[in-house]
Amino acid sequence: KDGTEIPVNILVPAGTKLDGSNPCLVTGYGGFGVSLTPYQRSTWAVLLRNGFVIAVANLRGGSEMGAEWHEAGRLTHKQNVFDDFDAVLRSMIDHGYTSPEHLAIEGGSNGGLLMGATLVQHPERVRAVVSHVGIYDMLRVELSSNGAFNVVEYGSVKDPEQFAALYAYSPYHHVVEGVAYPAV
Repeated sequence: KDGTEIPVNILVPAGTKLDGSNPCLVTGYGGFGVSLTPYQRSTWAVLLRNGFVIAVANLRGGSEMGAEWHEAGRLTHKQNVFDDFDAVLRSMIDHGYTSPEHLAIEGGSNGGLLMGATLVQHPERVRAVVSHVGIYDMLRVELSSNGAFNVVEYGSVKDPEQFAALYAYSPYHHVVEGVAYPAV
């Protein structure tokens, strides 16, 4: 959204045509300085054998590009992570890897927050969302058992600027009645 280039590792089965008809799974994390180096999960072999394209996005908030990369995706800058992920999804669609009706996203914990934010900010972009142990109510997260740990990454509702940022992307607070959300 702001012109930042986002690295993406893409696994494509041999012989795949880039015509937008491929099922696709995109994942990301974008938080706590966690770096997603290229990897492959054993369960992905089944997806790849069945024609899936799989992409791992290296979003701001991680540490793939150093400390500044992490800082650009935390506290009042957390929306950058969600914008980065959406840019990756749009790029996958624009380059013919997939289309919204064939696109699934998956993430856990902070990546679950990413799934929730993507779900409410861009429900038209994906067909299915898999979210593991996600954080969805950003105004109450600091009251959870990991609350103090999460405050250093997300911020606190006690700080007016951080409260505004938390509320702006809190998935729970932006569900809209009547919207056709993807399968979750």
